[in-house]
Amino acid sequence: MSGQNPMRSGTRAKPGALAPHALDFASRLTEILTPGERDALRRALQQITDRSTQLVAEAVEQNGATGNVRDM
Repeated sequence: MSGQNPMRSGTRAKPGALAPHALDFASRLTEILTPGERDALRRALQQITDRSTQLVAEAVEQNGATGNVRDM
C-alpha cells in the first residue's frame, strides 16, 4: 500500500486490502481475553451465526425472497 490508511473516509481500498487491518484489529481487540474466554467467545459467536442463519431461512420461507428480515 502507498502509506494511505485504507479505512480513511473518501478513499477506496482494493478488494482484500482491509482484511489485514481487520485481522490485526480483531487480534488486538481480543488480546485481553484469556484462551478460555476466547474459546467461549468463538462458541458464542458461532451460536449467534447459526441462529441468524435459521432466522433468515424462516423469514425467507414466510415472506419469500423479497421479504424484509426486519419484518419478521
